[in-house]
Amino acid sequence: MTISNTETDDKQIPQSLIDEIQERRKSKSHIRNQNLKAYDNWPDESVFQKLDTGLKRNTAFVKKLKSVPIEQAGRDALLLELDQLNLRKYIDEVANALSVDLKFKMQEVPFVVELCGYIHRRYDHFVSQLLTNLKKHFEMKKDEKIQNSSRLRVDVRYLAELIACGVINDKDGLPLFTSYISQLLKYDRENNHELLSFVISFVTFCGEDYAGLVSTQNKKLQDKYPNLTITPSSVFSKDLHESCLKMLNEYFDSLVSNFKSTLSHVKDLAKRNHSILENKGELHQEKMDQYDNELASMERFHGNIAHLADLLVVTEERMAINDIHQYVEDLKSGFEGVDGWTGGLVTSGAGVTVENWKELMRGEGGTGAEVDYELSRWPDEDAAAFYEKFLDIVPLLPAAAIRGESLLNKLDSETAAVDED
Repeated sequence: MTISNTETDDKQIPQSLIDEIQERRKSKSHIRNQNLKAYDNWPDESVFQKLDTGLKRNTAFVKKLKSVPIEQAGRDALLLELDQLNLRKYIDEVANALSVDLKFKMQEVPFVVELCGYIHRRYDHFVSQLLTNLKKHFEMKKDEKIQNSSRLRVDVRYLAELIACGVINDKDGLPLFTSYISQLLKYDRENNHELLSFVISFVTFCGEDYAGLVSTQNKKLQDKYPNLTITPSSVFSKDLHESCLKMLNEYFDSLVSNFKSTLSHVKDLAKRNHSILENKGELHQEKMDQYDNELASMERFHGNIAHLADLLVVTEERMAINDIHQYVEDLKSGFEGVDGWTGGLVTSGAGVTVENWKELMRGEGGTGAEVDYELSRWPDEDAAAFYEKFLDIVPLLPAAAIRGESLLNKLDSETAAVDED
């Protein structure tokens, strides 16, 4: 980490902030080294001779591992109890509880990893059983559909943190992890990027260690203090950073391509709707709802792409992010400027927004804009008024004609009543 802080700077970097960042990295590095050294320094057998080997207490402890305590006091009590037990005969059950059977939330991952590290430093065969279970769990089968992306986010971060913190060594863990991530990204490229939220989560929590990215927290600090320069994480090698970043950039490029196809689809849908309106004079609500849904979906997609672009620090030149932003803004402002198309409505005076355009499609008007009749079905305003505005002719009819109509209506009503009887 490199920090510059001159006297002429407008914003001085607080020393407490510098200490906090350095301490955070130093702590993670210490935990990783401690766990890696444990592979060659297991405790002597004499350490376990005075510990409790009772079946009842040990099995009860294994059950507790399946549900992570929420309060810090409960977590401290769990670690204290672990110090009092000899779990050598139950280590397979412990590994199962912390892999196969465990259901925990994203915010609970750090404590579970800490717990695994604590057990790993005491029992030499814990990690081997844990890794065997995880390999089965992270095995992608051909043509298998991923149903629960929320669970996937937690599971992948769990594996990533176990490796980053040295519980699982790099030799055994990194091939499993990188292979699985590669398969996931390939799967998602082939399935219309349905796992985009997972990829964003992965980059948010694991991008700093595995791809050498600046974390969201540190990026905010750099924005606030321009003279604060934070070097990339040194947990893994630069080669791994480049490999992971290459995979993520390739995935991002496919996202941009997919978005442009989605945008083209939405524009085509809008054109078809306008054509129907132009030829038939009305547009069914079902088609308007379909367009609304497609547009909303595209806006969400665009927001996620922009979020991932920010995390990956993608250059504008490579991905043409300005073009994407412009596409969406053009679409929101009445499609003007998108491939020279204006949605069929060129206006003077007040602009035609998406909402106004929807009103015009439904025949509601009320925008205050003037339609350019060169693109309208009618040659001029008089022609449009002649065919679209109808006078109420009742006041112009002779009184006898009106009375005759009333009489006919009355006779029809009486006839209907007789028929019912």
